[in-house]
Amino acid sequence: MQELLSIFYPVHLFDADSLDMLTPFYKPTPTAAVRRETPLPDKRNVFYPRRKNSLFWSIYIQIYGFDEFFSINKQKLATVEMAEQSKIASYLSTREIVTQPSVTKTRTQEIRSMLMTIDNTKPLSLLPAFAAFYKISIVVFLDPLLYYEIRNIEESSREIYLIRDSWYNYGVPLTPTIIDPDFREKATLYLSE
Repeated sequence: MQELLSIFYPVHLFDADSLDMLTPFYKPTPTAAVRRETPLPDKRNVFYPRRKNSLFWSIYIQIYGFDEFFSINKQKLATVEMAEQSKIASYLSTREIVTQPSVTKTRTQEIRSMLMTIDNTKPLSLLPAFAAFYKISIVVFLDPLLYYEIRNIEESSREIYLIRDSWYNYGVPLTPTIIDPDFREKATLYLSE
């Protein structure tokens, strides 16, 4: 039995003198993969609204501010959301969506009908409506190295950033300076259908 132990365990594992002999066996191997630096902020610097429609509420916070968002009574959230979305839908009935990437008239009708439903999971396909109505450009980080961008061609006064986590909750960066200004070189643009 001692001979077998000496074959499999040439050094007594609990002997303090034998630790120097074990170190060559436990050297960490260097990894060959090079990790690209992410342009996203730390998750602690992102506010995720705990609402069912986090995409809408993240855009609402970016437009109206945190004070306006927190002043809304919890019972009136659905009312405020539907009122704002009906304003956007009525705007779309009178005007065309002029964004980059472009949106067809048929797609505009689909967006109007999606806005007026009570579905709590609003897809990214609604972003052109928000960009046209609020006259903004929207950049959504889908993961650390992938982003989606909608630009308002008519007049783009400012650019807002949203961050989506792995559970498809959308959030707002607490300060705009935490987004890397060179994110377009570091991340890949997501092209939708």
